[in-house]
Amino acid sequence: MATIKTIRKRRMSKLRVKEAIQGYLFLAPTLILFTIFSLVTVLMGFIYAFTDMAPGNPDNFNWTLANFQYIFQDKIYLHSILNVFIFALMSVPLSIVSSLLVAALLNRKVKGIKIFRVLYYLPAITSGIATAFIWKWLYNDNYGLLNTILTQWFGLEGIKWVSSQSYFAMFCVAIVSAWTGLGGNMLIYLAGMRSISPELYEAADLDGASGFQKLMHITVPLLSPTTYFIMTMSLIGAFQLYDVVAMIGAGDNYYTQTPVMQITAAFRHGEGGMASAMSVVLFVVIMVVTFITQGLVKERKQ
Repeated sequence: MATIKTIRKRRMSKLRVKEAIQGYLFLAPTLILFTIFSLVTVLMGFIYAFTDMAPGNPDNFNWTLANFQYIFQDKIYLHSILNVFIFALMSVPLSIVSSLLVAALLNRKVKGIKIFRVLYYLPAITSGIATAFIWKWLYNDNYGLLNTILTQWFGLEGIKWVSSQSYFAMFCVAIVSAWTGLGGNMLIYLAGMRSISPELYEAADLDGASGFQKLMHITVPLLSPTTYFIMTMSLIGAFQLYDVVAMIGAGDNYYTQTPVMQITAAFRHGEGGMASAMSVVLFVVIMVVTFITQGLVKERKQ
């Protein structure tokens, strides 16, 4: 005869199975959509990378390695990868530093601080088209606001911003990217700062530490997991750069060309296999850079 303890175990086991089934049922719609639109598409991209498939006729193709042979001889595509490396070196530190400083300034208990938090978060929810229109106007060589200030207010010569045939154009793109990501990263930093014990700052005040010293010796070290998360996501996003360059009219510049722009151009020209191969190369580059970054961060923590 089963004891009371055995009966309870059976009931708990049945309850856990029931809860697990209910959980999987709730997750099922998301898992199905993720599988169809993410996993399956990634797998098909890897398969088509070794074919000469055309988007208009995906069922008629031949297996080939010519796509990858062409890619590693394509100077424009290889240079576009170099461009996003340089963009990442510019935009990621700029985004992290600006977001951290803004979050530190807004992490104060003063009157009206919530209004400023909303204002700084506005870039994250502003329409991309509106953002592009404003920055395109600011950077315009002829009638842009920045050149108008330089020429009419200070009597200086106007600057070629995103049309400059140098990496200064990519730096201008990095500024736009950091501005658009400021709100979201700032919010993440604010959440991380709320988890820091106020007693640490109180002890620093007793020792006579300045605000900058508290930021560098308390806030920054304790926010290292948050910084690592933002850095990783920003790094991945940097290698997928496309929308900012296209929207502000810098897509024709050799120094602001990106791999995603080359992939899009290949699809437009009916070269689906080539575009898939470019996507695979970009995927490998992103994975390698991410793993190297993780390794360097782990070594630094140790």
